[in-house]
Amino acid sequence: MITILKRWSLVTLVVLIIAGSVLLLHLSNDYNDYSRYNPGWNGTSRFFERLGDDDVILLGNADQLSGYNNTTLLIIAPSGNYSVTETGYYRDFLGRGNNVLVLDDFGSANSLLDQLRSGVHVRNIPLMSADRAYDNPVFVRAYPTGKSPVIQNISALTLDRPSAVDGGSPFLSSSLLSWEDKNGNQKADPDETIGQFTVGTTAQIGAGEIFVISDPGILINAMVDSDGAGDRDHLLSNIILQKGTVIIDQTHSMTGITATPSRIIHQIQTSLVAQIGLLAFILMIFVIGFRKQLW
Repeated sequence: MITILKRWSLVTLVVLIIAGSVLLLHLSNDYNDYSRYNPGWNGTSRFFERLGDDDVILLGNADQLSGYNNTTLLIIAPSGNYSVTETGYYRDFLGRGNNVLVLDDFGSANSLLDQLRSGVHVRNIPLMSADRAYDNPVFVRAYPTGKSPVIQNISALTLDRPSAVDGGSPFLSSSLLSWEDKNGNQKADPDETIGQFTVGTTAQIGAGEIFVISDPGILINAMVDSDGAGDRDHLLSNIILQKGTVIIDQTHSMTGITATPSRIIHQIQTSLVAQIGLLAFILMIFVIGFRKQLW
């Protein structure tokens, strides 16, 4: 009878381990837009994997910028307003000759851009184009313009639901067959002007330079190997490689948004110490169980 109970306990343990593994797998999936923990089509996990942990610094607070020089800061899919204090750190960072790359589609970065007096403004109206990819006007084809060195070796990019950008010195524009879709029907209506729109621009701030591209969607997993991905990689490299260090801002960025379980699972998946600790904990549970004859 005792042997049968022990066998049933062993079976129960195995079932619990399997159920726990399934639960952890479920909790590890993050579906937040642009989240670096999200492996789905709308996440940025593949972009962060390509960067590698050794090549990028994640910025948790704006005051940490004071310790960096010869650096490019990426602000991807920003959200929320920037305080005057935060903006001061960004201004000082640019003033020391560092660069900032902002990828924002509907104006969430405008509070920062305005406080920096950049002269750049991101509109909050979706841009459509007849010059498109995948037979869908939301996938706007963009082309290099101007004389900025960042457009070297660029022929065309595919953007995912961008918007237009005002001000600065344009280096990336849509074709002449584009329009702002004010009513959301994805069609060029009589009251919607067809023409060329800026989708990438730059402005000098102090000794530094700020670049604004109106589409963080170029970094999501679904776009990593899409049409024009090679040109996108060239453009990002041209901007980032101007400086020696890369920082990715997490203070307002949607790339840092995640549920706590996903963050824990991600830490375990990417940390050898955490994996060894988890394995040691599981072995300890088995040893205790055998000693107490629980199975």
